[in-house]
Parts: sequence; C-alpha cells; structure tokens
Amino acid sequence: MLKPFNITIIRTELKNNHMKNNRCAAGCNFSTNRRDFLKKSALVAAGSVFMGSFASFASERNYVLPRIHSYGKARKYIPQIEVAFVRRKEDYGMWWPGAIYDGEEALRKYTEGLNKISKESGVELNIRKSPVFNLEEADKWLAKARSSNADGLVVMVLDRQQHSWPTAKKASESGIPAVIFSPLGTSFTTNTAGYSGKPGCVVYSTNDFSQLEYGIRMLEAGARIKQSRCVIIAGNKRMQTKLADTGISLQYVPADTFINTYNTTSVNSDIIALADEYIGQARDI
Repeated sequence: MLKPFNITIIRTELKNNHMKNNRCAAGCNFSTNRRDFLKKSALVAAGSVFMGSFASFASERNYVLPRIHSYGKARKYIPQIEVAFVRRKEDYGMWWPGAIYDGEEALRKYTEGLNKISKESGVELNIRKSPVFNLEEADKWLAKARSSNADGLVVMVLDRQQHSWPTAKKASESGIPAVIFSPLGTSFTTNTAGYSGKPGCVVYSTNDFSQLEYGIRMLEAGARIKQSRCVIIAGNKRMQTKLADTGISLQYVPADTFINTYNTTSVNSDIIALADEYIGQARDI
C-alpha cells in the first residue's frame, strides 16, 4: 500500500545563501536580536496559553488531536555521537580555581546518566572507555570521529588544567557539532569566553545534568534534519540540492509530474484505502 507523506513548509532567513549564524550545537544557524527575542517570546507565551486552553477544551469534549506521523530515512535514522571524558591521568590537586573530580567515580556516575539519555532519546552514544589524558589522545579521538562521520561530539570536562580546555577547543573546531559539559570547578570565564560566538558549539558550565541532555537532544535533532528530504513540485527540471546550512535534501520534481502520475494511476483498493486515510485525517475538506 502506498504510504502518505507529510508536506512541511520551511521558512528561513538567508543572507548570501547562508542562514544567519548562531551558537546552536546542531549548527542550525538561526539568530535573533534582543528586540526580536522579546517580540517572539511574547508570541510564544501567548501561543502556549492558547494551546494549553485548546488542549483542555479538546480533552473535555473527548476530541482527538491529529497525530503527525513521520516517514522516510530521518525517522529510522539513529544519530551517532562520540563521547569522551577529559582529565589528567594522575591524581591531581585543585590548582585554584578548580575542583577535584575522582576519575573512576565521575566516570561511573556520568556514564550511567549518559546511558539513560541514550535509551530515552534514541541516539547512539559511543563513550570512550578511558578518559582523554593528553592532546595526542584527543587528536586520535577526533580523527576517529571524523572517519566514522559522527553526527556530534560530547566533551565531558573533568579538569580545568593542562590539556582539558585545549581538547575542548579542538572539538569545537573539528567541524562536527559539539556539546561541552563543564561541571562547576572545571572552568573559569577565561576558559569559556571564547565560545560565546562560535557556531556549532555550546558550553554548559553547570552541575545541572539535564542541560547536557538538552544539548544531546539538539545534536539528535540536527542529525535527523540532515537526513530529511522535502519534495518540491515546481518548474520543469528534476534535481536535488541542499537547503542552506540545515543539510535538508531538496528534491525538485517537474510540475507536470504530478498531473501525469495522477492521470495514469488506476483506481484500485490501495488508492481507495489511501484516500480514506487522508479523508479521515483531514482537518477540512
């Protein structure tokens, strides 16, 4: 049976064929200024109130809200994300300002949290068995990530000194979207200031582990977006291209293809079932 498909309208702001830059870990590169942010925040707040009221209204009357199903390669794709802990190999002192993170205990604690995120999100987190103890190991880890076409990097910084932040810098410049998690005591403003305007990279300097999960979800979304394809029925040429910096594939199909296919499609049980499904899901006819 033929499968229905979703049509998504995508609006972007382009400048010189590229989206405006931003710090999103997935490299989506949207941006906004303070005034636009305030306007959009007000709209989001109003929309949230409206949607909440509508959901309550629908629930009280036993209305079933339509569910949007996804199809294609992006739905089944499992993003591959490389994860590495970074610290000195030996037991070390604080070297103010800083903190001492027990290597084995931190590895166990954060690995459990990462595995939980992996199960709940549907991404594959490839956690390096031992921490990155020097820059040579950092280079090898990044080289492996590039060769395997990793969708993202997660750098778990457990030490402020020596090679820790140079490793984070290498990850941020690797060309792979990167999330850097720095629990309290492993970074100072001198370490994090340089990342404030860097696209494709985000630093979470916090003990709040949920922030790391949010970053991984961004990497997941970015990876799935790059596996998505939109069909555009227009013009007279068949071609494929990419949508700006998102990586979405745009498949252009000549406009007369739809009419020709429609005219040559016979009415059988599959077509009738497909029509019934569309009629059943339609908001208005």
